[in-house]
Order: sequence, then structure tokens, then C-alpha cells
Amino acid sequence: MVGHTVHTSAAEVRLAWEAWARDRGLAVRRRAGDPATDLRKSSLRVTAYVSDNCWTADCPICFNGMATWPGGNPEACCLDCGHIFEVDYPAGQELGEVVAALEARPPRNRHWRPQAGETAATLRYENVTHGFPPRRLPLEHGVAV
Repeated sequence: MVGHTVHTSAAEVRLAWEAWARDRGLAVRRRAGDPATDLRKSSLRVTAYVSDNCWTADCPICFNGMATWPGGNPEACCLDCGHIFEVDYPAGQELGEVVAALEARPPRNRHWRPQAGETAATLRYENVTHGFPPRRLPLEHGVAV
């Protein structure tokens, strides 16, 4: 989950996050009153969105933000409550169109909320409205905004 490595178990995710936090002098937080120290897989799914140029998803249990990236790890880990979720991204061409529309904007203006009904077409319309030049869809679109 940390970096661009797909981890195959909750134990690998936990170790990677703990190492990441330790390297930065941070502690992995847990929700108040939650004695659990192990990460646990949830059957719930989350939908990725873009906020301030970063792919993220919201934890449906404690509402903490979780880092995600399409094409990287298909799971997101909530460092607050310790749950791991499968992440839904736009499929195929739609992902490329969303990325291309967002890349036409300055980084501070890169936001996309599919949960609010926004589509690639919505982003392109907003780009025209706000004077951001259109971008061609790359042959092989990147997975980071």
C-alpha cells in the first residue's frame, strides 16, 4: 500500500505502513477505544475520487481519508480504524478520460467526485467553462493525476 507496491496480505500492508510511519517519526493511529493492532479486511468496497490532485477514498467505518492509486494497489488501508477495503475506480477508457481532463488543470484545481455524479464529460465541460485547454487522451494513460 505504501509507494507503488501491491501487497498481498494484511500483514505486508501493516509492516509497510509501520515502516513508513517509523521512518517519519510518526505512529500509526487507531480509533479511540479500538484495542486492535492488526489490520483487518472488510467486505465493504470504497469508491476512489480525486481531491487536491491526489487519488483518495473515504473509510466507510470511521470516515478517515485513505490514499489510493489506480493501477497500483487495488486496496486502501484506513490507518485510523485498521480496515482494508477493495477500491473501485472508473473502468478502462473512462479512467483515461478523467485523468486527461484533470491533467489539463493546474494541480490545485484537480478535483473529481464520481459519488456526486461527476463524469469525464463533466470535467471537460468545466475545463471549457474555466478556460483550461483541452488535452489529448494519451495512448497509454497514466494512473496518477
